[in-house]
Amino acid sequence: MDKVEELVLESETNLGSFAFTDFFPAGLGWVIDRISGQHSELHKAFARLSNFFQHVIDDHLKPEQPQDHSDIIGVMLDMINKESRVGTFKVTYDHLKGVMSVSIANFSNNFVYTLY
Repeated sequence: MDKVEELVLESETNLGSFAFTDFFPAGLGWVIDRISGQHSELHKAFARLSNFFQHVIDDHLKPEQPQDHSDIIGVMLDMINKESRVGTFKVTYDHLKGVMSVSIANFSNNFVYTLY
């Protein structure tokens, strides 16, 4: 659990930190963020978080896992694997990772507020 907390804290810290591209979007901010290392730190943090989400998805896809699909990940995996008609919305793994990130962020924020 400590690793998950570290990943979430690192991602939130990077998201909340000052980025020059927020204030100077036309090239100058991009250059400064690259030179300062802000861009690479943000990219590394979210790559680690994405790898964690992929690990959770892979665990749910293992054949020895019970197929009760009682959690949101199982339900969304069913939606991903379900055939859809042409022209309808198709849920992807990126959608699942987005739901997972929102869920973890909300859990960590609610947990912190509860502590105070």
